[in-house]
Amino acid sequence: MDVWYAISLLGADQSGNFIVGERAFRLWQDQLQQLPACLREADALPAYVERAQRAMQDGDAGSSAAGEFPKFTALRTLNGGPAHVLVKFSGSDNSPGTQRWSDLLVCEHLAAQTLASVLGPSTAQTSISQAGSRTFLEVVRFDRHGHRGRSALCSWAALHYGWFGLAGRPWTEAAALLLERRPVDRDAAQGIARLWHFGQLIANTDMHDGNLSFTPRISATGAPLALAPAYDVLPMLYAPQRGVELPQANFVPRLPLPAERDDWRVAAAAAGQFWSRAADDARISAGFRAVCADNMNAVRKTAGLLTGTADPGPASPTGHTGRRLRRR
Repeated sequence: MDVWYAISLLGADQSGNFIVGERAFRLWQDQLQQLPACLREADALPAYVERAQRAMQDGDAGSSAAGEFPKFTALRTLNGGPAHVLVKFSGSDNSPGTQRWSDLLVCEHLAAQTLASVLGPSTAQTSISQAGSRTFLEVVRFDRHGHRGRSALCSWAALHYGWFGLAGRPWTEAAALLLERRPVDRDAAQGIARLWHFGQLIANTDMHDGNLSFTPRISATGAPLALAPAYDVLPMLYAPQRGVELPQANFVPRLPLPAERDDWRVAAAAAGQFWSRAADDARISAGFRAVCADNMNAVRKTAGLLTGTADPGPASPTGHTGRRLRRR
């Protein structure tokens, strides 16, 4: 009830198209009447630097979105038209923790590119910029269109709380159940399974139920829900603990169950490409690029076990420094 009350007062810009309560609706109407000017292409990055500084000083991030990264929303010109974007940003100091958050923002962008080009599922459009000693990840909102358009979006968390009660279970279980009950078709179920395996193979430890969403299908026949573009896909195993401490993280890819092998193989190929891209990206620190290179080898070695092309010994665990642990 506390959540509903807060949304009814302040939820004018929640994900999707629903607005709950008159106070929130009034707030949305006020925002429509005072719609900010659309940032020009040349002005976007300087404005992001200023807004990040203001957000950190005043605690006003301009966004109700949850997550580990500070963020704000913006309206900007993109590809000749208005676009609503969510902007995540790193700190501006030279500490190891700040550098790691910067690395992870770049990794989120690379993961989105890899998913779109290799794995098949659509992803939120992203871009990386660096200015003012910060790294900015810009994510184009796919539930907003033009200046005022909004489209429906429903998370797996909302679906299972209402119908299934599968909180915290692997997304592969969600895919099987949704296919059985027919809210989604076989292509969507396969996309969910591949997203899950890809996330596991890029050390994404934050695959919670709110990070998988669906959109309604405008069709008189077929399944009523389609898989929404993927978002928030990044190797959170390596996120600083308590915001600043770098964890001693061991990444050991797991082999799939027999029924999972086909989707796992596709996801493993994509994960190998992701780690390879990250290992070669100069925007990522040298220490974390070494971690990425080791993880690329670990994923490819594990995938080789299914085809008999790899040494059956266990994949070498890695720590955050990227150095392999020696055997005595």
